[in-house]
Amino acid sequence: MKKLLLAAFVLASAAFSAKAQQGSVLVYGSLGLQTQSANYVNLRNVDGESGKGTCFSIAPGVGYQFNKNWTAGLELGFSSNKSGDAKAENLFNVGPFVRYSQPISDIFSIYGQAGVGFESYKQDQSKASGVYVSVVPAISANIKNGFALNFGFGGLSFENTKVKDGDAGSSFGVNFGKSFNIGVSKNFGGKK
Repeated sequence: MKKLLLAAFVLASAAFSAKAQQGSVLVYGSLGLQTQSANYVNLRNVDGESGKGTCFSIAPGVGYQFNKNWTAGLELGFSSNKSGDAKAENLFNVGPFVRYSQPISDIFSIYGQAGVGFESYKQDQSKASGVYVSVVPAISANIKNGFALNFGFGGLSFENTKVKDGDAGSSFGVNFGKSFNIGVSKNFGGKK
């Protein structure tokens, strides 16, 4: 039960952004940790072997809020996935984002965030790099002093990567209602 609660807590993203304020700086991010035990069979593992594994991810971002609706900035991301005795798979991404927020009351806002950028993958001697595009919808509930709770429920993603000295590949993902995350947000400065 403790592992389940810990996994649920850690998988929830923590973000630092908030109620729209013109001229403010938006700082946000997410943090995740996923573990699997020795008796859990990874569905991606086609030979059916089980083993211990850990995946850690962190994704901060910073932006400038031009008015109550539009924010633009830079997002970063890093994840490391280690399974069994294999060396960790590491993924790094960086790129600009734009966010459109629409207040629907004094407490609630909805927003969509689109990002595009460069990503790099490495495991042992294998390296790959490419581009990504993502679109994520969310709902924000303003609490007090510019703090808010953010609720995400999926999104769209596209990746196009090329393995060093190898082939290129692409993937497209649609994930609405399959995942859910909660974050905390805050804006700094700006006009009220």
